[in-house]
Amino acid sequence: MKKNKTDIRIFDKTTIDDLKWPDNPQAHTARKYLRPLIRNGVKHYIRNTGVRMLALKIDDMVLPVTICDKPCYEDSYIASPYTHYISYVREEIIRLKKPGIKIVLDPFLTLLGTLFKRLHIDRVVIINNWLFSTIIYPDFTECQVRAITGYMTAMYPRHTILFRCISRSLTGRLMDLLKTDNYQMIVSRPVFIVDPKSRICF
Repeated sequence: MKKNKTDIRIFDKTTIDDLKWPDNPQAHTARKYLRPLIRNGVKHYIRNTGVRMLALKIDDMVLPVTICDKPCYEDSYIASPYTHYISYVREEIIRLKKPGIKIVLDPFLTLLGTLFKRLHIDRVVIINNWLFSTIIYPDFTECQVRAITGYMTAMYPRHTILFRCISRSLTGRLMDLLKTDNYQMIVSRPVFIVDPKSRICF
């Protein structure tokens, strides 16, 4: 029995008008959101994020993809791993207003930051990056995850393919699919999950 081939293609500023958008709510939302960001550039709308935005069409879904081709050390953490692990941590330490912690951690962050720069940590392709702090994922199939990995690796062989905001409680199935496809899980940040039906006062 012949398996159905996954339909996948990437669209940028020069080809976005060639995209035949699927007729479903997900694609309708993606079209309204992505076309301006791709045509005008992310920085036109978000001053501290200079990455390129592309549209990835896979089967009947259209997903945002951000590409960082050059060092993004001053970008927001939603697009820059360096900012996430170095610059953002430094800002949080300052907010604590505890000089002792800064004195202890600052040399370590400097050393780690130098290592990250040498490893080109910001040379990344982030899949399904809507440029929000937390990301909601569609229900990917195993074939779709494998297709995304293969396609994007071929398109950007010098970049790291990255999925943000993966957690056991929210995206457990996707986490398993990514692990099966040889992705490495890296500690990111704590996320607080609240059941909207529960009665909690803050």
